[in-house]
Amino acid sequence: SNHLSNFFLTKALLPSIEKAAAESSARIVFTSSLGHKNSPLNFTDLNLQQGYSTLKAYGRSKLMNLLTAQALHRRLVSSNIAVSSFHPGAVRTAIWSKGGALSRVLGFVLYPFMRSEEKGAETLIWLAASNDEGALSPAGRYFVDKLPAEIAPFATEEAGERLYLESLCLITPWL
Repeated sequence: SNHLSNFFLTKALLPSIEKAAAESSARIVFTSSLGHKNSPLNFTDLNLQQGYSTLKAYGRSKLMNLLTAQALHRRLVSSNIAVSSFHPGAVRTAIWSKGGALSRVLGFVLYPFMRSEEKGAETLIWLAASNDEGALSPAGRYFVDKLPAEIAPFATEEAGERLYLESLCLITPWL
């Protein structure tokens, strides 16, 4: 749901976003994470029915968000819509208490060193609202602290295209 809910909402809103972009510019921003680098996709087990772990599921969903942003950018490159993704950092939220034992321990130990919610939202707000050229170009990129960042080597265009098409098949009955 961490991936398909974003994908579904974006696809459902896309006609309105495209209409708005005809008169001005529009942005679509997906929340990803550095955790995307720890969870390559396995297209024969997208739902993690084998070897499930909370951290693996989280990382994989964040990889899916990053790949979706890139695939959507490629589809909208000639429009006036900038599509990107970002890592908010380790943010002090209740999510750390909702994961498995490792997540709870990490959250407890690292909580004092984590970012505030405001700091975690800075790159999102910048990508969504800034007229700064960096926020608009290169669209389709992944950002950390308002700077383009490296992505995992397995976050390929081919993986993004396959995920986009498979996700589209999964949500089509509800569109």
